[in-house]
Amino acid sequence: MKIEVNLTKRYFFGILAGLLIIAGVLAVFAYTQQVPNPGHGGDKVLVNIPGVGGMTLQDALDQGKIGLGTSVSSEIVCSTTGAAWKYCDLGSTSEWKACFLTEHNPTTSSGSWDAGCKIDSNSTIWRLGVQAGALDGLECAARCVK
Repeated sequence: MKIEVNLTKRYFFGILAGLLIIAGVLAVFAYTQQVPNPGHGGDKVLVNIPGVGGMTLQDALDQGKIGLGTSVSSEIVCSTTGAAWKYCDLGSTSEWKACFLTEHNPTTSSGSWDAGCKIDSNSTIWRLGVQAGALDGLECAARCVK
């Protein structure tokens, strides 16, 4: 079975122009749409509190496990260019009740996103972990609260 389509230049360019107009209208429509806020509420942020365990930030505030306004540490910045995890100390778990990420900035957007920032504790020290992975570098920042 043979299918043959015979288009003259006039019809071809007419169809091409129509498709370009439709693509342009769709591009303008997509560009003018409102971008959603990518932020997270307190019920979506998980915190790890020594002696208590993991819970949402909102639950920790409601239950008095952490008190905003009592004391917040200065921002600690940790950066690396390697694929292995690098850790920076944030402070004592007896001094600070919880720590949270405030920022992460990849040095470049090339490569796959196998990099990351994390906060953990070894039961005595809060630590900020940074792993650049395939990126040229990654910088993370964190604060702690009493």
